[in-house]
Amino acid sequence: MRKRPLKEQFYTFLNVKDTAEKFVLIWETNHPLLINLKKITGDEQNISEKYLVQLFITQIKAKTSDNAKRHISAYLEDICYWLGIKTQGIVKNSNYTWLDCFQIARKIIAESEDFIINYQSERSNFKTYVKLKLETSILEIIRVNHQIEKYSPAGLLRKISKKKLRESLSIQGINVEQIDKYLLAFDIFKQYYKPKKALGNKSLSWLNA
Repeated sequence: MRKRPLKEQFYTFLNVKDTAEKFVLIWETNHPLLINLKKITGDEQNISEKYLVQLFITQIKAKTSDNAKRHISAYLEDICYWLGIKTQGIVKNSNYTWLDCFQIARKIIAESEDFIINYQSERSNFKTYVKLKLETSILEIIRVNHQIEKYSPAGLLRKISKKKLRESLSIQGINVEQIDKYLLAFDIFKQYYKPKKALGNKSLSWLNA
């Protein structure tokens, strides 16, 4: 994979093409991001990497630019790629490919702002900081998904805590009154559905009448 020039790091994304013989990696330009970066930097040739990173992080924190998060996502594409390969080596006994791990990393970067907002430039390099945070997050998602795959819907309901269920329903935008009804049904389910089969068995069937 070729190394990108500085400015290109903020407006290009990896396109992974699966050919008959191998994966082909191509850096593709996101034109709206390219145009936005040109507005910011103009013809400036000596602009620093640290300046651009801090600029976009500041914009993300202040919510003053819709493009800032996407610029950072582009900037971190190579980190996602290398972590995809590294993570697949760690979980090689699972069904996850390096491409799966790469896409998980991308999704975390695209959807989470916590690691950006909590970054302190005086303490570490941004990519080094993200690499440590991201690797932990990828492995945690894979671990959780592996746990979920072991359970049927009934088994998952028996395993989840009431607190976690409330949080999950709230995240989905369900109102408090409806959540209370769901939790009442959950309590009844836990009280009366006590199968003899070991929990975690995929064949654990749904409760009957």
